[in-house]
Amino acid sequence: MKVLDNCKNMFGNMSPVMKKEIRKYINDPTLEQWDKIAHYIINPVGQMWTVWNAVLEVDPTFPKEGRATDLQGNVVREWRRIPEPFIVLKGIKYVTGEEFA
Repeated sequence: MKVLDNCKNMFGNMSPVMKKEIRKYINDPTLEQWDKIAHYIINPVGQMWTVWNAVLEVDPTFPKEGRATDLQGNVVREWRRIPEPFIVLKGIKYVTGEEFA
């Protein structure tokens, strides 16, 4: 998936494992997989952009609150919804400078 080639984090290029996890979400979007990738840093320049931030840039109606857990790790609030794979890819393209909204 070429769109992931422009993703970087604080250590340089995004790891192959992280790219694999994003691809997994794109191919089979689930709550668990979204929660896993939502916080991945995809562009550390200027504002620290995560996958979630990227989605918010192209879909301002997306929830600004995510999953919450208690001290024991039990989910006390779930994501209200997860983004369509197309929106995730569009957001990544936008914040990595590949496409402008």
